[in-house]
Amino acid sequence: MPARMTPTAWSQGLKNAALCGTGVLLLWCASTAAISLIFHQPLFDSLKFAFAAVWSLAWLVFLVTWFRGRMAAGVVLLDCGPHPVWWLFLTEAILFLFLGLTGSFAPLSVPRANAIAGPALTVSFTVYWLIMATGRLQVRESGIWQYWSLLRWGKIASYEWANDSTLLVRTKGPFSWFRGALPIPPEHKQAVEDFLTNRCPTQALQCLQRGDQ
Repeated sequence: MPARMTPTAWSQGLKNAALCGTGVLLLWCASTAAISLIFHQPLFDSLKFAFAAVWSLAWLVFLVTWFRGRMAAGVVLLDCGPHPVWWLFLTEAILFLFLGLTGSFAPLSVPRANAIAGPALTVSFTVYWLIMATGRLQVRESGIWQYWSLLRWGKIASYEWANDSTLLVRTKGPFSWFRGALPIPPEHKQAVEDFLTNRCPTQALQCLQRGDQ
């Protein structure tokens, strides 16, 4: 059974989506301006080119990250089930597949290359949402498999539990200001905590000390 989407997971997910969305929007605008100025394209055409370029880059990074994570994750130690809203992701995949079959997605593709760009974008969106829909939350030998990416044990900077059985995780590195929120089924909470305590003893001690203060 999948975990329910907790209030903490919704709240943190919206914050992360807003941050990511703002970054993508800024990149899209910058790419549009660059294409328009360098190639002397109309603004609307530049928006289409920039959209295709930004999405292609994001999709490629996502796919490589997913594949490398799958190869490095190791054996499954604990399976906590699919994403709480996997059905929504599956609906998105079906929607984009329908748009691709009917040609409705073509207006978003690169001008004068719709015969290739339209189907390519449709396939990439469909594959993306299928990966999201079939992802599972698992404790693996090398870390936590977060539905579609691997969080290695050594990348965990700190973690804590919200009252609604949501695991809040901060990672090391340039994106340490992001905080992941993973809703854990209550029946698996203690098992996940045991894995974290054994695999990330320093982080567990820091969390314990914060709780004592």
